[in-house]
Amino acid sequence: ADASGAQTVLELPAVADSYVASNRPNQSFGADSLYLGYNQVGDAFGVQRIFMRFDIAGNLPANATIQSARLRLRLSFSSPVSDTVMTTVLHPLIGVWNESNLTWSNQPALAAERPGIGVGSALDWYEWDVTELVREWTTGATVNNGVALIGDETVQQRERAFYARETTTDFFPRLVVDYTTPTDIEAPIVTVDPLPALVSRNFTVVWRGSDRGGSGIDYYDVQ
Repeated sequence: ADASGAQTVLELPAVADSYVASNRPNQSFGADSLYLGYNQVGDAFGVQRIFMRFDIAGNLPANATIQSARLRLRLSFSSPVSDTVMTTVLHPLIGVWNESNLTWSNQPALAAERPGIGVGSALDWYEWDVTELVREWTTGATVNNGVALIGDETVQQRERAFYARETTTDFFPRLVVDYTTPTDIEAPIVTVDPLPALVSRNFTVVWRGSDRGGSGIDYYDVQ
């Protein structure tokens, strides 16, 4: 196989996303926008954390080598409007969760913190480098239960809102994965079991094949 391989850039939409709020410990927000930080005005939701999950196993080939992976979210709201940059961190999740009933009270435990980025107040795309985490998901070193995004949880009015997967725009959360797969240049090996010298009207033909190059066998043409 060619060592350089074939390159693919794949955009995976979130299969589940929601947020939780400390002052609404038993309320679920699976169909809402994604809020981060601390809400102290109006309904005073308190601490807000975002949860997301992406289908890695169902979309990446088993022989993929991850070159890079980026979590992309589109900001829809900032409070204060012209706020300074908010520091964020990511946490892989320990335990399964369901978008329709996730709450502050039943949120899964957080694994060790991963580096985040600063989120400004400009209504634009923001990207988190999750290359190492996606590599761990593909190898099974870390179970893919998704991630939690945590911002500034100091008691104050300071929050961000991002578009959720339910948006009718193109601003849905996505995971952009750049990966390579080996280029298969080795022909498959196909064998046919020997036939007897003399046969009657009906006889059985048995064949089999294997492909050490890795791309597999699409079909057989038996003549």
